[in-house]
Amino acid sequence: MLSPGSVSIDGSGLDSQYISPYFLRRTGRHMSPFVKIEIVAHNKSHLILAFCAGPPCHDAKHAKPLIQHAASLDLCTAMFGDGAFDSEDFHRECRRAGIPQSIAPINPRAHNLAPSTPHRKKMFSHFPKKPFGQRWQVESTFSQIKRLLGSSLRARGDQSRYREASLKILTFNLMIHHELFSTEQV
Repeated sequence: MLSPGSVSIDGSGLDSQYISPYFLRRTGRHMSPFVKIEIVAHNKSHLILAFCAGPPCHDAKHAKPLIQHAASLDLCTAMFGDGAFDSEDFHRECRRAGIPQSIAPINPRAHNLAPSTPHRKKMFSHFPKKPFGQRWQVESTFSQIKRLLGSSLRARGDQSRYREASLKILTFNLMIHHELFSTEQV
């Protein structure tokens, strides 16, 4: 059984390398250079609790539905995000979803003043370095996906590439699930 613990949220890209840039220019076709996947991964098991796949965008664009879905599984005691999730909305959404702790490093703004909002102010004055050290687990999850299932997509259309990226994530989860429960029965 998967025990509650810390989770991390982040985004990465999967390449569309099967068509050369030269061919795209020559035929006048346009294709996004990669598909963006955003995930919430359980830090201890690397199981993906929530994900979305789509066109390239800012990491925090889909944070709200990802946070809500991951929190609904009752496995999140803390959520870690990188500097892209440095917003008061990220921290508030975690609290609304029932996640008691959210950690994202302060992304310095142009004025370099201390933040005025409560959660960002707390991150500025008392950043919890030790627990945040587990955020690298989500990077490890991306590395595993790309190493085991490949980092490029073969589908041609945008919607097909989003589906293929989603299938990679689901396949990865099945692999992790099999590993978790096959070792548990020994």
